Amino acid sequence: MTDIEYKSDPLTWQDYFQLFSSTGWILILKVSESDLKKVFSNIWYWITVYQDRNIIGAGRLISDGSLYALICDIKPDSMKSTVFQFVQKRHRECNWENSSTKK
Repeated sequence: MTDIEYKSDPLTWQDYFQLFSSTGWILILKVSESDLKKVFSNIWYWITVYQDRNIIGAGRLISDGSLYALICDIKPDSMKSTVFQFVQKRHRECNWENSSTKK
């Protein structure tokens, strides 16, 4: 297994769609591409996770300006790794007032 790389760069729409599709939630939730684009446009902050330059997970912070929610999309074959725990930790440690990806 190679090193895992964490970034705070936002994903492109194509990378996000590929990652979300790999989780199986599209079929379970019957989410349309239009719904996903709405979600994508409302993401306030990202922690992205790469292995061998391929996206394997992302933590996305959504907000209404007062409250925040952390949602993690992790490829199923990466679930047993420490990716999710690290994403949670990074989000807790962020200085949100100075976030470069903040809307």
